[in-house]
Amino acid sequence: MKTGQHSFLKSIFACFLLAAPGIQAQVISNSLEPRKDIRSPVDTSWNQFLAGDKLLANGQLLNPAGQSLNLTKGTRVLNLELAHQQQILIAKTNKRLSFIDAKDFKTLNSFDYLDKESGSMNGLAVDDNDSTIYFTGLEKNLYVGNVSSSGTFTLTKKIDLSANHKKTNPLGIGLCKNNIAFVALAITNEVAVVDLSKGKLLSTIPVGVCPYAIIISKDKKLAFVSNFGGPHPGKGDRTEKSAGTDVAVDERSVALRGSVTVIDIQSRKKIAEIATRIHPESMVLSPDGKSLYVTDDSGDGISVIDVKTLKVAHTLNTKPDPSLPYGSLTTALAFSSDGKTLLAANAGNNSIALIDPTHPAKAPYGFIAAGGFPGSIGVSGNNLFIGNVTALKGEVQKVVLPASKAEVDAYTTEASKGFHFIELLRAQATGNLNTKPKPIPDNLGEPSPIKHVVYIIKENKKFDQVLGDFGKGNCDPRLVEFGKETTPNTHELAKQFVLLDNYYCNGVNSSDGHQWAIQGITTPYHEKDFSNGHCAYDFGTDPLSYAGCGFIWNHLLRKGISFRNFGETDLAEITKGKTWTDVYNAWKNKNDSARYQCSYAMKSLEKYSDLRFPGWNMNITDQVRADAFINALKEYEAAGNLPEFIIIYLPNDHTNGYSEHTPTPRAYVTDNDWATGRVVEALSKSSFWKDMAIFINEDDPQSGTDHVDGHRSFCLVAGPYVKRDTIISNFYNQSSVLHTICQIFGVQPMNQLVAAAPLMTACFQQNPDYTAYNSLTPSIAINEMNPPKEMIKNKTTARLAPLTQKMDFSKPDLIDKDALIFSEYVWSTIHGDKPFPKAYFGAHQKGLKALGLKVDPKSREDND
Repeated sequence: MKTGQHSFLKSIFACFLLAAPGIQAQVISNSLEPRKDIRSPVDTSWNQFLAGDKLLANGQLLNPAGQSLNLTKGTRVLNLELAHQQQILIAKTNKRLSFIDAKDFKTLNSFDYLDKESGSMNGLAVDDNDSTIYFTGLEKNLYVGNVSSSGTFTLTKKIDLSANHKKTNPLGIGLCKNNIAFVALAITNEVAVVDLSKGKLLSTIPVGVCPYAIIISKDKKLAFVSNFGGPHPGKGDRTEKSAGTDVAVDERSVALRGSVTVIDIQSRKKIAEIATRIHPESMVLSPDGKSLYVTDDSGDGISVIDVKTLKVAHTLNTKPDPSLPYGSLTTALAFSSDGKTLLAANAGNNSIALIDPTHPAKAPYGFIAAGGFPGSIGVSGNNLFIGNVTALKGEVQKVVLPASKAEVDAYTTEASKGFHFIELLRAQATGNLNTKPKPIPDNLGEPSPIKHVVYIIKENKKFDQVLGDFGKGNCDPRLVEFGKETTPNTHELAKQFVLLDNYYCNGVNSSDGHQWAIQGITTPYHEKDFSNGHCAYDFGTDPLSYAGCGFIWNHLLRKGISFRNFGETDLAEITKGKTWTDVYNAWKNKNDSARYQCSYAMKSLEKYSDLRFPGWNMNITDQVRADAFINALKEYEAAGNLPEFIIIYLPNDHTNGYSEHTPTPRAYVTDNDWATGRVVEALSKSSFWKDMAIFINEDDPQSGTDHVDGHRSFCLVAGPYVKRDTIISNFYNQSSVLHTICQIFGVQPMNQLVAAAPLMTACFQQNPDYTAYNSLTPSIAINEMNPPKEMIKNKTTARLAPLTQKMDFSKPDLIDKDALIFSEYVWSTIHGDKPFPKAYFGAHQKGLKALGLKVDPKSREDND
């Protein structure tokens, strides 16, 4: 980057503000005046796109800057480093090391991890000799090897860093003098001291919770360790566990503190603990070595530590505008070659922020569009390399850094379109409290006739898998598994109210699906550690995976909105009886021959939960859950007061693995459908129906197939103010549901991805129709059990059923690695030996061609 270029680029964002008269003054004064004076029109044609190619499932537009290089499909790039005089770019991914010619930008070689081990979410270093490489595996190993100038890699050592033969999840690496390395051990909360020449673990140094990155001072005397979970809890702290360790949490169950531990390398002792904001993660030294830059504030900022005084000197904002809500998710840092620009990977903005470190009070002066949740950065001369964690294509990018105001302007314009900068500003604008009520107000804070919202979360279904036989809209009946006979209420609700045929789940399984469903965002910790080295396969069980914005209920409770939870994040335990049949018979016979109890790891949610309503447990029929809620509703009717916001978890459409003691997949799904219909009927016949809206969606689209894309799912909307018998093809996703709920209650969007998601205004009508819904009783018995193995009629089910018996259904979607096999099994129970349409299983984007869309030709290869 040319010297001094930053001085004339600092006001780049002013061009956006000038293009939108009045914004700048409003931002500076933090005014809540309506921002109707923002330049119009803004291109909203993307609202009609299908997800895939140009539109990500999270709603962001995809137009990555520079060149894009494809790695293997499903690759998540976790670290980037350069070797051999910056001629070889090394990409550490979840699957392998890739060695890339930095000049010609092509893959030279790759190295698959040993013993089927994945790469840990952080940990790659290059020795001063410019050819020796160190990287950490997911469970316990530090690997050492050499790369040649042609990209050939030779592994030379595998150093076991386990503790009593248990995994330690080694992460960041700091290279000291005399062949000594410090390695962060995330699970044991220690730094390993390793003799590299002998390949031996010498000792460990206790640090804070979940040590993530290690930076060695320029004089090689100090080691700085970022503790993602902060210091260990003190007396009186509220705590929850992450990977077996207590974490201090706030009233929302989000991590309470962050810290950086300072270690004297010679004595190998901790000499200081520097308090930071929450979730300190990546770190980089300033070129002169005097300052340490640490991403924190749960990804919305950077703390700058004075290396001499060991104190935070000041902080930097990384959001596109300080007035925006949470969600930039800064997760990697690097300096430009001239040291004048700090580059920050803003995963939440899908862009690289350009920051002038000499003006800490100012926002980033420009942005460069990335290819999908950028998680790592490398710099060589005037070239920027970006590693993307969740790319549709182009896992690695090569971008020429801007050398003029015009170039920064051009990069920033494209990046800002991608993360919907103007829409983010507009989403915060407040309106006229005296305006006529609308179901979905035009502006935040304007009145809505809707006073009660019920949010029903279900499990794991794609659109065509259930509604492909609907006969209207963008459906494909060839892919149906649970059609109208199995799901009469789903079909009837879509018919009576609205059919949304362009709705998507943001995530891919329940681990991130529930994050999207109740937070509208996911985090770098979760996305980088998708192999679950430290991060739990989360269903309310890992406080470090929760985003800094908290949950939808936290957001509404702060506004004074009353809330009650029925089952979300509960892992229910059966305390009397053992099998599904035991619970079913107790329900059918209305006795207590089977019992259960709730088990919430998230104590902050437990206090708002009805403990008579069980959450996840595939041995509990959804009729038990429907009864529990309907009984509670009767109590609310008697009291004349219903919580304004309610979440109901109905999980049984997830289905289960094969067992003679569990229902068939279609019986599970019809059980869920009937329970859904019964709950909607009860709500529609209550006194609260007159001002109610109901949203029903899947947490994720893990199983089954869809002809448009593997993220497409279904969302049902019901209520007097919901349109009747209407097909709506606008793009919506899980964040849209949360944005619409916030808009109804007059609450600011909880984060940037929620703020940018389209409001579901088109689903609603001004004049209410109070007609109640009558639940349909299914024709399929909910106690239709799997046949004994010897009586299975088709070869495919007979082959796959035993494989599913080994799968773990103790929590939602623990079977992610076997999701394809499980989907093939479920398909076979419906379609027999008819081949499973595997091509439509994942994020395939095959439905684009029919709509005149195509895959970006800039992609080097098709990695579908």
